[in-house]
Amino acid sequence: MYKKDEVNLKSKEFWNFLEYKNKFATAEYYKHLKTFLDKNDYKKLFRVLKYSDILLKSDKEIKDIEDFILKNYSLKSWNLFLNLKNKKKIKDFFKEIKILKQVYSEISKKIENICKNEFIIFNYINKKLKEINDDLIRKGYTTNKDLDNKESLILILNKFLKEKLKKEGTLKYIENIDFNVLTIYKDYNILQDLYNFDYLTDIWKYSNLKIKNNYFIEIGEFGQNKIISQYLFLKKKEEKAKSSSYYEEFLYSQIKEYFYIEDTSQEYLKIPLKYWIKAHLLLIYDVQNSTNIIKKYHNKDEILKLLTKSVSNKHINKKIKDPKLYNFMSKLLLEPIPREKAEIILNKFIFTQNSKDLYDSPIIEHEKGYIILPQILLGIDFSRALFSIISNSNEGNIEQKGLNLENTVQKMIEKKFSKFEHNKKGKFNRQDYELDFVYKYNDELIFLEIKTQKQPENYYDFYRCVNDLNKYINKFNRNVECYKSNDDKEKKFFKQDYKNIKKIFISNITYNISSIRDVFIVDEDDFFEFFNKEKNYSFSNLIEKKELKILEIKSNIGSRETIFSQKYNGIKGIINYCIKD
Repeated sequence: MYKKDEVNLKSKEFWNFLEYKNKFATAEYYKHLKTFLDKNDYKKLFRVLKYSDILLKSDKEIKDIEDFILKNYSLKSWNLFLNLKNKKKIKDFFKEIKILKQVYSEISKKIENICKNEFIIFNYINKKLKEINDDLIRKGYTTNKDLDNKESLILILNKFLKEKLKKEGTLKYIENIDFNVLTIYKDYNILQDLYNFDYLTDIWKYSNLKIKNNYFIEIGEFGQNKIISQYLFLKKKEEKAKSSSYYEEFLYSQIKEYFYIEDTSQEYLKIPLKYWIKAHLLLIYDVQNSTNIIKKYHNKDEILKLLTKSVSNKHINKKIKDPKLYNFMSKLLLEPIPREKAEIILNKFIFTQNSKDLYDSPIIEHEKGYIILPQILLGIDFSRALFSIISNSNEGNIEQKGLNLENTVQKMIEKKFSKFEHNKKGKFNRQDYELDFVYKYNDELIFLEIKTQKQPENYYDFYRCVNDLNKYINKFNRNVECYKSNDDKEKKFFKQDYKNIKKIFISNITYNISSIRDVFIVDEDDFFEFFNKEKNYSFSNLIEKKELKILEIKSNIGSRETIFSQKYNGIKGIINYCIKD
């Protein structure tokens, strides 16, 4: 993704995704395509078509686009070879589309004929998740294979539900479940193919695929980069979970850490964090005694009654020895959530066609009520899910999280350095600039930039994060240059006795890179640990450790290819980017 020869995703030539969606096939869209054709830049042209979700378009729409490109591609009458080469590129691209759409068509036909009782699928996936979780308890540690299996089970169900809701509107309910292992296994394999196909087309959309004979093979490192970042993040999460003795401790500490707060009365979606915590805990308490059985609720009022009740401290985990945490939990459980707040929370927890996934919205609605798969609910990282919920809302107050992080960093800087600048603003060459922190350590002038983003869970999230990161880095570099060039008396002491400059970008995202364009990329956990434990505040050691860790993971990561049949009898040999533990 970071190689020079790959598509420049931060280029102004590209629109945003919403523009591609809304302007597709308009006169403006065709004019946009023509700019790439005139430059003979087919790499960017094909990327634009992929960003336009061309795989989702009708055959006629695709044919119209192909005809336009073949009619308008830059003809070089004096260079017959180049003409033929360009024409072949275009034909090959639309051939890829045809192959992918054919595979999807065949999978869709299979989906229509699978088990009509969704509850069989629900029970099967809950059962498989319990087997994995029980195995984890026995082993005492998590492998990358475990993470892959759990993730895929939930995302497969997520995809299945969305397909059902899109076609039928509501889920059917059948009381008596005939659990035929052979039938369910066959149905599950078809659902897995659907999930794998989405995985495959994301690679095609944001990276590149080579289609040869019966193989799909990724070109480039986009998929690897994504899985490495995810692996680094999840491993850190696992270590934190192991350090907690009970769920309440882990949940409380993660919420505080994820939102950089001590005060849980801070509001998101106009609801205090403490009410979000309580609602999640009450659902956990309600399912944890029968984790192998799907939890059923007859109606919305039944769930609202659960969420708004006052709970005595006898329900608090007896392992809680921390008096501060015990008091917090006692007060929290006793304080009822106001019904109007509980209704907002519940609506966010209910899975719909517009929901991101079952991590954010674990309550499934059907024609006669609601259900929860206990094994999904118990496996949710709620701090991450909550951030996802509020970041997908225009009224989420998500910018507060960024301010909280900035305040946390400021407190750390204040303890270590007597002189520093915070939110330094200025103007140079008619350009406004702003820097989060500037301070001097030994002979280095240090610039710190802080950003919070949504931790990527899929390829679109990862693309968006990398794209935004590039924009942030460009702006950060520009601001530093403005600061250096601006003759500002207030910063004169920083101009004394420094030999070099270091630019540090602090992110809540764990990226699989250590630097971009002379800016070091440090995730917040490493930064906090560095400042709390190290006596030497030079970042060189921190960056070196990160680079070694990334190299270690890269050396243990497998390649990815998918075996398929153009007649389709299953996506047989999908190999994820599995990291060897």
